[in-house]
Amino acid sequence: MLVTQLPEGLKLANDSKMVFVESDLYGIVERLQQIDPNLYVVFHEKNEKPFTVMERCADGVLRFVARYEELDARIIEHMQYLLKVPFEERLKKVEKEIDEANALYEKPDEEILDWLATEMRRDMLKYGIV
Repeated sequence: MLVTQLPEGLKLANDSKMVFVESDLYGIVERLQQIDPNLYVVFHEKNEKPFTVMERCADGVLRFVARYEELDARIIEHMQYLLKVPFEERLKKVEKEIDEANALYEKPDEEILDWLATEMRRDMLKYGIV
């Protein structure tokens, strides 16, 4: 079945199509339905992560949940994680990871600084600045 209503915020290229995944070899779609009957999967073949989990919300709006490269048990694990761990806790974890990554970029690399100092000293001597 072709998807005719797109979830909020999900854009497709003009020649793209999404189709509902009604069943699969590993029973992922059925297991998602057991977790929440409002969750479903669509397949978008022109995407590097072609499996999209979407939710039909109480207000009738279809909303994007997540994209995956493969339709396997990791989707179930991720959905269970999203349901069990409060949003605020997940947000704090992501913010902490971002802060840690930013801290790595903010630290000066000693090897680069040593090289730069050597090059600057060489140029200063070459041009008689020191």
